[in-house]
Amino acid sequence: MKRRVDGLKPRPKQTITEWCFDNVNLSQGLTPRLDASITPHMIGPLNWASDHRIKELHWLWSPGGGKTTAIEGLTQWRMANSPSNILVIGQKDDTAERWMETRLLPSIKKNPMLKHLLPSQSGTDRHKIRKTTVIFNHGFYLEAGGNAESNLQEKSMPLVIFDEAWKTSEKPGRIQQGKQRTHDKWNAMVLFAGQAGETHHSVESDDALCDLFREWRKTDQRTFCFECQECHTVQPFKWDQMKWDKVEIPGYGIDWTKTGETVRMTCCNPDCNTEYQDNIKNRRILAESALNNPATIDGYMVMNPNAEKGYVGAHANAMSYWRIPWVKLVQQFEEAMEAKYRGDLTLLQVFVMQRLAEFWTPVAYENNTELTVSDYKTSDFDNGELIDNEECRSLAVDVQQNDLWFTVGAMGAGGVLQILNCGQALTFDEIDKLRAKYKINPKYVLVDSKYRQNYVIQKCAEYGWTAYRGVFRDSYDMVIRGSKTKVLYDGPVPVQSGSGARANAINLCVNPLKDALAEMRAGRMGKLMIPSDIDPQYKKHLNAEVKRKVVAGRDKKEVEMWIRINKRPNHMLDNTMALVGIMVIRQILKVYEINEEAIEIKQDEE
Repeated sequence: MKRRVDGLKPRPKQTITEWCFDNVNLSQGLTPRLDASITPHMIGPLNWASDHRIKELHWLWSPGGGKTTAIEGLTQWRMANSPSNILVIGQKDDTAERWMETRLLPSIKKNPMLKHLLPSQSGTDRHKIRKTTVIFNHGFYLEAGGNAESNLQEKSMPLVIFDEAWKTSEKPGRIQQGKQRTHDKWNAMVLFAGQAGETHHSVESDDALCDLFREWRKTDQRTFCFECQECHTVQPFKWDQMKWDKVEIPGYGIDWTKTGETVRMTCCNPDCNTEYQDNIKNRRILAESALNNPATIDGYMVMNPNAEKGYVGAHANAMSYWRIPWVKLVQQFEEAMEAKYRGDLTLLQVFVMQRLAEFWTPVAYENNTELTVSDYKTSDFDNGELIDNEECRSLAVDVQQNDLWFTVGAMGAGGVLQILNCGQALTFDEIDKLRAKYKINPKYVLVDSKYRQNYVIQKCAEYGWTAYRGVFRDSYDMVIRGSKTKVLYDGPVPVQSGSGARANAINLCVNPLKDALAEMRAGRMGKLMIPSDIDPQYKKHLNAEVKRKVVAGRDKKEVEMWIRINKRPNHMLDNTMALVGIMVIRQILKVYEINEEAIEIKQDEE
């Protein structure tokens, strides 16, 4: 009788975070109770979930932001205060089952406001609590499962929660199926929680937007901010405001002890430029500074005032989590940049999607239809003049049946590739004259040997050039400083033609190098510069390919690769890809301080 009377008592007027602090006991978490005060970015978004005017709510948070804990608190608050069926969609059935058994159910059983609603563990009620389902005494139930289609059918769920929604978004149409489970009820809400994903779920067409990104664009895109303690400017946590002075130990890399002492966040106001050193006091002050500022909504600033009605988004990156030292983020960023200079964008993509909680646009969707030209001409380098801060120059040749396509490029500091000349030649003697004109080391003349292989190797042996072959693989393993490092080339190694001529040859990973070239064109990695009087054919060749999903290989797997559009000529695109390969190789040698001549001697001995 007491339990029933307790259930009839008027509930106090509390926000969700206040109710959770009083009633939600966590089985796993930073604190025994759900205390949103230690995660300031959680306070507003968790409370907004009680507003029935919001039909779609996004928690776009970096991992470690308390997303799972917030979901556990919200489901319990909803069952006790605004009961309805709840569907939680995770990545897989087994992960959803483990979450229910180890986190959510133990927490529900310790909640004093849900005791009278839990079915008994004996008699006929014992079947009302299963591994992924709880049927409460008031008739509403909670169910969790993976993002399979079978879990998104024949259910009426006013509250649908997508945990790690970016993974569900990788399966086109699943998010829409989940949204339909609400049956458009008056108290219906769809919650998307987790990190950001990619902007496109497929590369079949330019409008193939990722489902999660499509939904995010509808929201007001609120971003968590801080208030400068000096000028009182309210501003988002942005990565370009993170500063540090890199201290390196020759031969060993970055000295993180000394570099970590210089990590700081700067105010975006140019008249202020106040700096906040990386310590727990400053991080917590900034994380809590904008919560009560009238220019924000619980510390969030609206970035999209043209949002659809009822669509609310909350974005918070790892810089706003005062528990995470900023130097840890800087370390991860430096590792990503080191991999980027090798042509590997994987770590940078992870950093952007997870730490910054921002959507990643695949290189295939950059606008490649227009190449901007620079204010120099090909004639400016007719006598072998150097570009600014030149580090190396190279000549790449694509061999055809009756002619040779060539591209000359020079590499400058900061990943700059400056095209000096391009066009067609009829003989290899003409190519050698071009090499001499531009004062290029013979070993940096790369000739594509995939077509007419024996002939190319003979000519490379005659002139001292390097043969290369494009391969369709992601990387090769190279042991650097005692550990395996993935690189985008293999060699050089000695090869022999049918006539006995010997030359050095190198394998280049085609797809990732063309990805790197697309990044350069987009301005996200280094820079591609072309002369104002470039041969018009060059632009056509560089736009001859797009990245598409195709079925390839013996196992008939679907893979992404660069393919030609309607058999357009792509010879100078392949040449430019080879020049990018030279840049990547030299950058690896520079970063790891590897003696290039020593490598060649060792390989010659082998």
